[in-house]
Amino acid sequence: MNNLSYNTAGSGDITVDSIDYTGNIRKFGGTIFYVSDVHGIDTNTGLSPDLAFKTIGASISSLTMGDAISVMAGTYTETGLDLNVQGCEIWFEIGTILAPATGVAMVISASYCHVKGRHNITVVAGEIGVLVTGDFCICEDGKLAGGEVGTCITGTGNTIIECGIGYPSLTAFDIQGHQTKILRCSTAGTANSTGYKVNSNADTGVIENCTSVGHAVNSFIIEAGSIDWTINNCSSGAGDGPRKDVDNTNVWSNFTYPETKFKQIILNNTHNYNLFKVTGTVEIEEIFGHVTTQLVGANTDVYWQLYSATAQDTITKVADADMGPAVIGSVIMKTEDPDKKATFFDGAGVGVDKGIDPKRKTVTINAHNDEDTYIKWICGGNNDTSGTLHFHIVWKALTDDGFISEA
Repeated sequence: MNNLSYNTAGSGDITVDSIDYTGNIRKFGGTIFYVSDVHGIDTNTGLSPDLAFKTIGASISSLTMGDAISVMAGTYTETGLDLNVQGCEIWFEIGTILAPATGVAMVISASYCHVKGRHNITVVAGEIGVLVTGDFCICEDGKLAGGEVGTCITGTGNTIIECGIGYPSLTAFDIQGHQTKILRCSTAGTANSTGYKVNSNADTGVIENCTSVGHAVNSFIIEAGSIDWTINNCSSGAGDGPRKDVDNTNVWSNFTYPETKFKQIILNNTHNYNLFKVTGTVEIEEIFGHVTTQLVGANTDVYWQLYSATAQDTITKVADADMGPAVIGSVIMKTEDPDKKATFFDGAGVGVDKGIDPKRKTVTINAHNDEDTYIKWICGGNNDTSGTLHFHIVWKALTDDGFISEA
């Protein structure tokens, strides 16, 4: 116990007037400035919640090394925010929104800074959400939406923790600095975007427990000249393009793609349909289609084919299975090796395939190195006039470039 005081007057008895139990509790050593968009005024001192500044910029102007800013819930539309004093912190209260009309939403140009607390950033079209040019900074709990780039890191030794980025037009996490760590982050993208991009000559970093969906260009990419990266327990989801490691010099530990891809086709009397595009070498564990709108026409001699401009091979036996005018709920699937025909289950009745050989259920396919390669659905017979089939493929990559996407 600390700071004991005793009162011995009059009785000779010793009594404890006060006991301070906080002596071993760590205390913040700098000045804390408060910001409130709701009731703050920039002419205040900012030294208490009741005397808060109105803008974050005013509080940054008051900082010296080791200070902190506590930002209360509200919407802050100011532009040009730059945490430019070394060794400082910003604490965002939940419900804080940064929504500048122009420019980068927030720059962290000083080193050894810490930004934390659940906050949301609305990024201006064509701009960057958070730009970290300082070294050895930590950014936590940010949620960014829109813009061209979510978070761009150019400094050394920075760490991004539990941040989510939605729908940037180009890149979610643009990593240009050495020794960067991206931990427990997530992103959802667009048809022209990349999830996590390690730029050329950015070395020795970690991306761990992170997820990507919808980034059709690449989910994760490590460009040429970047070495000693570890990608650990990360996943690529629906709508993502392939991961890419240009030099193949980095570690990908327990990286997962979505196991199942889907493609729906409407029969239109063309007799062959691109279902999935294949790169590298993959293993097909299951491939099947189910009828969602009754088929019209003969639909005879149906099978799956691996196809490029100059080469073809069959995934199931040619000219054998017959679907006919299959009703809704009918299923066609590969149950054995490529020497066996596809198995048809007619939705108008019941059926059990007792000839399945579980040891031969998977099939390995290899794409053409120089040509686009597809898994096609072939209807060799005439009169596949109309109807809808919804195809599923369950697969896993066997090579670094192994990947299946919807055609």
